[in-house]
Amino acid sequence: MIKPRFSSLVFPALASWLALMLASSAMGQTSTWTNAANGTFNVASNWTGGVPGASSTAVFNATPAAYTVSFTNSPTNSILRVDNGNVTFDLNSNTYFLTGPSSAANCRSTTP
Repeated sequence: MIKPRFSSLVFPALASWLALMLASSAMGQTSTWTNAANGTFNVASNWTGGVPGASSTAVFNATPAAYTVSFTNSPTNSILRVDNGNVTFDLNSNTYFLTGPSSAANCRSTTP
């Protein structure tokens, strides 16, 4: 009986592809804030890439000027990056949870 060599090549390639897909989906997406004139965190039109989810990176770099991001819920993101601007998070008694490393310069939080 002749063994097909095709299967010996396909299965390792398939396993590698599957591992890569699982790793990239676990890393989450990157969403970038686009509203330089203030806005609400959980409004999709304020982001490229949609509102960041629990495994996502939230990037704030809309403008070098000061702006405020208001919260109407308590979101969870993996990573927070403030690359540009002076961002104020108006939490409105909510909590912003982060599960990974963050870098935030010129960022402050307010709660009434």
